[in-house]
Parts: sequence; C-alpha cells; structure tokens
Amino acid sequence: LDAMSHYIAGRFVRARKSAQQALDQEAERQEGVTGALEGEQLPYRAQLRALAYFMVAQGSHALQDIPERDKSMQAAQKEAENTRGNAAVETREGLRLRAARWLLDDHAPQQALEQLNTLPQGTARRIQALRLRLQAARQLGRMELALETGRALVRHKAFSEEAGKVLMTRLAVDQIASACDPDQLHALWKKLDKTERAQPAVALRAARRMMELGGDVAQARIWLLPVWERYAANPADLTGP
Repeated sequence: LDAMSHYIAGRFVRARKSAQQALDQEAERQEGVTGALEGEQLPYRAQLRALAYFMVAQGSHALQDIPERDKSMQAAQKEAENTRGNAAVETREGLRLRAARWLLDDHAPQQALEQLNTLPQGTARRIQALRLRLQAARQLGRMELALETGRALVRHKAFSEEAGKVLMTRLAVDQIASACDPDQLHALWKKLDKTERAQPAVALRAARRMMELGGDVAQARIWLLPVWERYAANPADLTGP
C-alpha cells in the first residue's frame, strides 16, 4: 500500500523501495512458518508477491531503469503463475498488457505485438489490448492491421462518434498512401467499407494517389464523384482542403 501511494504521488524511488520492503517482510514471515501447516501461510501470498514485484517494475520503468524493470516484471509474472482465486487470471493478463505497454514505450512495436498475441482471445478484444495493438500496428506501418483494429475499437465505442470518425479517416488515408501501384491502390480501396470511402479526405487522397502512380484517370473521377455531389448539394458541408 505504501508503494502504491508513493507511486501515484510520483515518488518512484520510494515506491520501489517500499515494494521491495514488502517482499522482504513477506519472505521473513514465510521463513517463520517453515514446516507449519499450509493453512498457516498467507492465502494470498503469490498474488501479494506478484503485485509487489510489479510495483518494483513500475517504479523502475518510471526511473528508466530498464534492466531492473525487466527483471522485476519477469519475477512478477513467475509469481503470477502461482496465483489462485478470482483475480488470478486478471493478474496474469494484466501483467502481459503492461509489458506490451512498456515495449511500445521502448519503441519495440514488434515485440509488443508478439506479447499481445499471447493473450487469450477474450482479453485480446478488450479496449486496452486493442488500443495497444493499434499503436503497435501504426508504429510498424502495418496499416491493414491498424485499420482492422481501429474498426474494432469503434465498434466497442472506445471513442466518441466524432473522434472515431476522425481516427478511421486518418487510418484509411494512411492505408491509401501506402499503395505502391494502381492495382494495389484499387485493391486497398475495395477493402474500405462504404462509410470510409464516403469520407471526402479518403476519396481525395485516393484520387491523388492514383494520379501520382500514373493510374486510371477515369477511376479517380469515379472515386471523386460522391465528393462533388456532396459539394454541389451543400458547399458549406466541405470546409477542409
């Protein structure tokens, strides 16, 4: 509890020290009951040690002490494997999510994605896991995965309606910009859903990219037609460039 209080107050050295003291005190108590009946041991011993190690790792991450952070996180995950009770699964999966978060902070998106891929299917669909997956995909330039993950987040109502629309437009534009030839561009366009293709920024970027790649002018005009129709119906509706 002291470690958590110090951590949220930004006292990371003290947080790490307090968490280590909790581990030391628990170890001393365990030595005192050696040979005693199992029922006399702390029933939540493994979870206590897992979370204490995690607090050491948390403090170390904040202090940018990567070796100590990784060492303590490994110890936390090892202890978590022995946890029992209602929070056992959450403890193990939560540690994996945090490990992925730290890998993204370390600019190691591929390793973060590999960590996320070890999560059970249900956990992988949680908003926190999807947010991390989206960030990793964008850092890796895997725009198709980013777009797919963004759609899942919008379905989960992880954003406001307007923020979700802005995100999906940005992801679709990035997807279009990644096309290397007209055929690939056409294939990427077909993978966008109707709502995404209807966004003026997406249609404009697709038409521009088709011209940049020396592609079919007629096709670019077809993509732009809904934008022109929308502008003709209400010029004030399109205020962007």
